[in-house]
Amino acid sequence: MALPSKIRRWRNVAHFSASRLSDYASLTVVEFDLARKHLVRDVILYSLLGLSVMFGLAFVCVAVIVSAARTPYLIETAWAVAAFWALTSIGTFVVMRLRNGSGAFSVLTEELQRDIQTIRESLQ
Repeated sequence: MALPSKIRRWRNVAHFSASRLSDYASLTVVEFDLARKHLVRDVILYSLLGLSVMFGLAFVCVAVIVSAARTPYLIETAWAVAAFWALTSIGTFVVMRLRNGSGAFSVLTEELQRDIQTIRESLQ
């Protein structure tokens, strides 16, 4: 392959990349705005959900222990409630670690990957 041909290809790649910079900038602004809106909404919703579930389960657990107060199974019931909370905490941790979130800036990342693939194809 001749040197002028390589230079022409790289110049085309540079022009393509430069023309896409404004698209990336505007897409980044949109992604920031969406990420902010989703973060605020999700924090509020998850906080309310977490508090309501925690208080609900706490009252159920207190009711279970109080119901077992006059039985020979009071200590076992109390430990079962404690084990339930420990297992719930571990389960929540595992679910949060394994969840598949696309995350912020996924559209920008996909767009960059497509452009990189286009550049690679144009250089072959």
